[in-house]
Amino acid sequence: MKKWETMTAEKAFITDLGATTAADSEQFCRFAVWIPEQEKGKHRIAEVGNDLERLKKKYAVGQEYIFCVAMPG
Repeated sequence: MKKWETMTAEKAFITDLGATTAADSEQFCRFAVWIPEQEKGKHRIAEVGNDLERLKKKYAVGQEYIFCVAMPG
């Protein structure tokens, strides 16, 4: 398996934090777009939201760069 840093180096990617419920959908954003900060060699969050297709299109993120965050339990 590739190292995280190798997979995401200089690429935008999206993290999926999991499904929301109707009660928390206005307060909780499911997806976060991470973009590279070239001068620092790290990523920063550019935008959060619930519309995956819009975020993918806006930041030109392919399906292979959408990662699910594993939640314990």
